[in-house]
Amino acid sequence: MHEWKERQLKDIFPISTPGEWGAEPDGINNFIVLRAADFTKDCKLRDEIGVHRKIPVRKIRDRELIRGDILIEKSGGSPDQPVGRVVLFNKDDKGYSFSNFLQLLRVSADYEPTWAYYLLVSLYETNVVLNYQQQTTGIINLKLEEYLCEKVQIPAKKSEQQKIAHILTTVDNLIEKTQSLIDKYTAVKQGMMHDLFTRGVDVATGELRPSYEQAPQLYKETELGWVPREWEVRSFDEIAEFVNGNSFKSDEWRESGLPIIRIQNLNGENTFNYFDGKVDPKWKVKCGDLLFAWAGQRGVSFGPRIWSGQDGVLNQHIFKVTENPDRVDRFFLLCLLRQKIEVIEDAAHGFKDSFLHVTRGEITGIHIALPGKDEQKTITEKISKVERALDLERGHLKKYRLIKKGLMQDLLTGKVRVATE
Repeated sequence: MHEWKERQLKDIFPISTPGEWGAEPDGINNFIVLRAADFTKDCKLRDEIGVHRKIPVRKIRDRELIRGDILIEKSGGSPDQPVGRVVLFNKDDKGYSFSNFLQLLRVSADYEPTWAYYLLVSLYETNVVLNYQQQTTGIINLKLEEYLCEKVQIPAKKSEQQKIAHILTTVDNLIEKTQSLIDKYTAVKQGMMHDLFTRGVDVATGELRPSYEQAPQLYKETELGWVPREWEVRSFDEIAEFVNGNSFKSDEWRESGLPIIRIQNLNGENTFNYFDGKVDPKWKVKCGDLLFAWAGQRGVSFGPRIWSGQDGVLNQHIFKVTENPDRVDRFFLLCLLRQKIEVIEDAAHGFKDSFLHVTRGEITGIHIALPGKDEQKTITEKISKVERALDLERGHLKKYRLIKKGLMQDLLTGKVRVATE
C-alpha cells in the first residue's frame, strides 16, 4: 500500500507498563487509580472515574498518566464483552494512575496517540482481540504480549495519522453531543412524567395543575395518596384486557404465512418463523397494537411497547393489551404501564437484576390514578412532544454511529485515503 507500511502493534507502543492497585489511601502519595469499571462499552472514560489509592513513589514514576496515554483492559471481560477494551487518557490533570487489571500503552513520538487509540478500538470492535483471549479461574485475560505482535497496516506519515484522528474525533464529538441531548430529554421526560401522573393538567389552560401543597382543595386522599379530585382510582383489569399469545411449537413453524412475533422481535430482530394454520383472532397483532412482554430481560425486553412491525401472530410470553376505549386512550395506557414498571418488576419472579416473568394477575391487580379522557389527551400530547424529540436524536445517534463505523473501516485500513499537506 503506497505510503503505508506493515508494523506490529508493539512498534507503535515502545512503553508498555502494568498497573498497580496500591493500598488504602492515607493522604500521602495518593492517586486517582482508574479501573476497567471506568471504561464504557464503547471504549470511553466515564464522567466520574477512579478511586483514591496510595501508590509507592518507586512505582508511580512509570505509572502516572499523561495526556495521550492509552489504557488497555488485560483482565476482566465477560461472555458477551471480550477483554481488550481501550480508552484514551485525554486529561491534563496530574495525579492519575491505573490498576493492575490494566496496562499502559504509550506511543512513540513517530505516532499520533489519538490515531493509535482508534486503531485499537477498531481491533476490539472487529473482534481481533478474540484471537488473544485466555480464561483462567473465571477471569478472561488478554494475552497481551501476543496481541502486541499483531501486524497492522499503518500510514507512514504522521500527518495522515493526525488527519484520520481529527475526522474520527469530529464524529465522536457529534455522537457525544447527541447522547447528551438524549440524556437531557430523558431527564426532562422523567420529571415531566412524575408531575403529569401526580398533578395532571388543567385542560382549559394546558398548564400543570398546582401541586397539593399549593392548592390542597384540588386533591383528594386515596389509597395511592393525594390525587386530583376529578381522577378515579382503577386497576389495570378495569381499563384493559391482557390476552396471552399462543405457544407455537417448532413443528408448526413454516417458511411462509403469518410471522410469529416473539420477544426478540420486540427488540428489533427482523428474523421470523411463520405460521400458516388457523389463527384465533385474539392472537393476531397489527402495527400499532399495545404489547407487554411478561417474560424477558429487565430494561431490555421486559415490559410494554407499541408494536411497529408487520402484522402477525403473537407468541407466548407476550400479552396483547386492548384498552377499554371509553375509559383510556391507548398511548396513555402505555404511559401508565411505563409509569408503573417498577411496581410490576417488584411483583415479578425470576432473577431481579436480569430475567423476569410476571403473571397476568400481578399486572392487572395494580391500581392507578386515571384522569378523564380529555385530560389524558392533553397529557399524552405533552409526552409525545418530548418522545418525538427523543426519537429524532436517537435517529441522529444511530446515523452517526454508522458513519463512524464505516469511517473506521475505511480510514484505518487505507481503503480510503485522506489528503494531507
